[in-house]
Amino acid sequence: MGTTLSGYPHAEAVLAAHLRHIERSGPSAGRYCTAAWLASSLGERGDAGSIGPVQRWEPYRKGYLALLGREDWCVVARNALAVKARGIVGLAETASGRRLRAFAEGPP
Repeated sequence: MGTTLSGYPHAEAVLAAHLRHIERSGPSAGRYCTAAWLASSLGERGDAGSIGPVQRWEPYRKGYLALLGREDWCVVARNALAVKARGIVGLAETASGRRLRAFAEGPP
């Protein structure tokens, strides 16, 4: 295996670079899923399975959630759900997925 983000000395730089990259690349079903799983893994309140300490990851979690809340990203996620894209369907069925704007609000 390897080290986790919590033990990786350059984790913050990698997460910041990844956020910039996916924002520049624009929304896709795959990027939506990746951002959602990362936001979930970065832990909201020390959630079980998060890679704490939560405060260390908060700026990156907020960055991923900001992307996921944008209308263009929500449209892509809803369209992927409508065609039953496997990753999106799995995400929408999770508790953290159901809290995401794309799935909580439904189409505008």
